[in-house]
Amino acid sequence: MDAARKNITQSYIRILRFAHKLMACLGQHLACSDGVKETLIRKPPIIDTVIGIYRDPDFKPYVDFLKERIVTEHQLPRLVMVLNVKPSDKMVMMMMMPGFLYALQHPEENYGSWDLEAHRTTGNTYHIAQGMKEGRIGYNEAMRMLEATYEELPSSLDSKYNNISGRYRTIIKRALKELHRMNIIDIAENKRLEDLLRSGMKASIECLRNILRQPVVSNFLQREYIDNGRLMLDIINDGSLKCYTKVVMMRSYPAFVRAIE
Repeated sequence: MDAARKNITQSYIRILRFAHKLMACLGQHLACSDGVKETLIRKPPIIDTVIGIYRDPDFKPYVDFLKERIVTEHQLPRLVMVLNVKPSDKMVMMMMMPGFLYALQHPEENYGSWDLEAHRTTGNTYHIAQGMKEGRIGYNEAMRMLEATYEELPSSLDSKYNNISGRYRTIIKRALKELHRMNIIDIAENKRLEDLLRSGMKASIECLRNILRQPVVSNFLQREYIDNGRLMLDIINDGSLKCYTKVVMMRSYPAFVRAIE
């Protein structure tokens, strides 16, 4: 499913690249042209890249061009149909098109999928993330706002099955990659820590405790994820997580912090 979603986003980005070339050929909005081109080429072909373009105030002329000339209900279906992609990809792009169109008009929301119906049932938490970024709200207020957002969702639209230990293990796995990339740990130590993280058939509290007892891991998480508020922001900002998952992860956050200390 993730691979399919990535392929569709890659195809949508091809349309955004076409729009950039057309804008340049017309000699319009050249001031932001280089920045848009660099983003479309260098950044990964994922939903966050597209939303990042829509949100960037420096790219407003390009985004306005998209709204007026390219990403419209009239023009976008035509562009999809002439893309050199598989017919099945075109079918999925047409199905996801309402969400892609909606995102252009509402870039302030979080997106884990172009599926508009799925997006509407996840509970938008962008306003919480913004408040945290600006330093206006801390954990308690964020928790209150998040639970209020969840309460507004119909109970039938948000799954309550979650392996929260597995979610936190994914965060630790990401931290291990960063430790290795920053040359804080060598290959042998990285393998030892990864083996420790993989111990057991499934993620569990005991599995997390074992890896968090490693000073190099706990110190890094404290410095790079806890002290700067990054972990809370990552949870709130993750468009792929359903609202209930965010609620449970945030409820578990104080216990996770205590395990690190």
